[in-house]
Amino acid sequence: MNMKLAFFPFLILIFGCSHKPNADKQTALKAHASKSVSSDTVYKDTKTIIIKNKSSFDTLLKFTSNLNDSLYFVKFQKVTPKEKLDFSRFKYGQQFITRTKDGVIEKGLNFAGHYSFVYWGCGSPCKLSAVVDLRTGIVYNGVISEIGYLCSPNSRVLVVNPPDSTGWYNKNIAWAIPRQFVWDGQRFHELKNFN
Repeated sequence: MNMKLAFFPFLILIFGCSHKPNADKQTALKAHASKSVSSDTVYKDTKTIIIKNKSSFDTLLKFTSNLNDSLYFVKFQKVTPKEKLDFSRFKYGQQFITRTKDGVIEKGLNFAGHYSFVYWGCGSPCKLSAVVDLRTGIVYNGVISEIGYLCSPNSRVLVVNPPDSTGWYNKNIAWAIPRQFVWDGQRFHELKNFN
């Protein structure tokens, strides 16, 4: 731990206990605080962390997901996947057949009760996706992502550009901001108010 940061609460205790701190003590405290804050974390609460880098600030926000919201739960269904896939509703037509089939084999039933959500890289940063109804074999359009996806076999919610493993994301990287979509059985609809 940085000694300056460790010493800072002690200074607050000393100066904070004085009923009428004089101007010299307040100035010294402000100077020490600005030195301590100039490196690493500037501000932190339960939903926001602001970090100062060499010449800029990063704002990290805590992500609140609807993935486990009971409103979007579905029953997990035991399904025998169709061998032949129907790409007639897929906007890329007959493209990505192998990627989609391989994704279904690899991922299996991983989304919204009886679907396989599959994706593949399309550049950096870019991911394309498809939703395969394992009961009918119909392939539906997915959502484009920059860094990945998060889904569950018993939820209709798809998280696009999910946060890191601790639930934080950098607000300053526009293409990496998490978004959430709900599946209606044929298409996705974006959920707007998740934070």
